[in-house]
Amino acid sequence: AENQLGIVNQFSRLEESVGLLYETYADIFPDYREFWSNMASDEHKHAAWINKLYSLIDKRTIIFSEGRFKLAALQTFLRYLDEELAKAKTKERSLMNALSITLYIEESLIEMKYFEIVEGDSPELKRIFRDLARETQEHVAKARGCLIPTRTKRSN
Repeated sequence: AENQLGIVNQFSRLEESVGLLYETYADIFPDYREFWSNMASDEHKHAAWINKLYSLIDKRTIIFSEGRFKLAALQTFLRYLDEELAKAKTKERSLMNALSITLYIEESLIEMKYFEIVEGDSPELKRIFRDLARETQEHVAKARGCLIPTRTKRSN
């Protein structure tokens, strides 16, 4: 369970880091403040859900297959988010960069397949992963929706 707790802790940090990046974007791009503030709020909610998993694993109420999460991949993604946050804070990112990075982050979370339900997952784990998958898909759609009009406006 110790390794599972470490994985879940990293996963929670990842969601919090995404939320911090989105909060920074909200400050930098006031025209898109509501978009990124809502996304950041969702990311902090996701971290809270994952923290609930942490307490359930700690109490040995649920277990999951550690193989579904690659700790090295989580740590690499966290480093990437830290770098992007540093760039955002120094305003090294354009609106197009920020929207593209947002789409990349959300699509990456889906591609990592962390939220896939596997045989033997507890009902609580299934519920949390289903909710995370659904909201991450919604974030992809929202990011695409913001990106497409922005690209169209730039080409005119």
